[in-house]
Amino acid sequence: MSFTRREQYGLVFLTILITILLIVRVVLPLFSKPAEIEFISDFDFFSESAETPALESKKSPLKKTCKSSYQFSQFNPNTVSVTQLSRMGFSPFVIVNWMKYREAGGFFNKVDDVEKIYGLDSLAMSEMQAFLCFGSANQQSEVETAVKLQTNASSGSVLSEVKDDFTNSERQMPRIDINHADTASLQLIKGIGPVFSQRIVGFRSLLGGFYSIDQLEEVYGIPPDLTESVRKYFIVNPEDVRKLSVNSLSLRLLKAHPYISFYQAKEIVEYRRHSGILTGPKVLGTFSSFDKKSLEKVLPYLSFEEK
Repeated sequence: MSFTRREQYGLVFLTILITILLIVRVVLPLFSKPAEIEFISDFDFFSESAETPALESKKSPLKKTCKSSYQFSQFNPNTVSVTQLSRMGFSPFVIVNWMKYREAGGFFNKVDDVEKIYGLDSLAMSEMQAFLCFGSANQQSEVETAVKLQTNASSGSVLSEVKDDFTNSERQMPRIDINHADTASLQLIKGIGPVFSQRIVGFRSLLGGFYSIDQLEEVYGIPPDLTESVRKYFIVNPEDVRKLSVNSLSLRLLKAHPYISFYQAKEIVEYRRHSGILTGPKVLGTFSSFDKKSLEKVLPYLSFEEK
């Protein structure tokens, strides 16, 4: 098969053109830096939301200069009363453990002994050392007698002054406001460790607060039986929930809420565009994207005030 001169020129030109395109394809990336795209998973988001305060405190030394909540005065850890410990700023959880240690026969001879109190943070320990006054070993029996007398004088137990703030569980934990607790407070509850506490705080941030303890079952990985066992440790105030304005927020911000899907957010925005403001829950009830169950879940987070 032979080609005419014109066809031969065409093949040569096409070959040169292909060669040039291949060279450009190989060389061009060397002179341009591709845009970096960062993908953030849900787990990373939950972890980051809980770890951010700790990271910021490391990066910003100025934040470490916050005032201490403790007000110490000279005291003997072997004879100090519940009332004195409370006035100095110790939490009921620490006070209970302190008194349990003494009732079990424990005696404080040095700073290291005080550090054994479960729940005592490093800030309290460092500030408290200068105010500690220890009795000698010969005084131990006298101190134990004084503690027993003090115990009998306070209706059979020194702990009676603080037990009203606790449940009858093994940990004797005070009730915690679930909408204001940080990860450290959540980890004081049996069954909630670092992972679950971070997920709870992260999910709470996405929701805008909890209006019911039952919502803990929606936190990834938390089984229903754990929710039931920790329910008694929490209090929840529905008024703390952050409201979403359905008459002003964009589609992007509406669908960012865990209880609002893309189609629901789109239907809200379309209604506003064609019919004006949403006057109340009854309007949402007419939308095809909202069934009764989904509407009941999201209503505590919605505000129907005008723009």
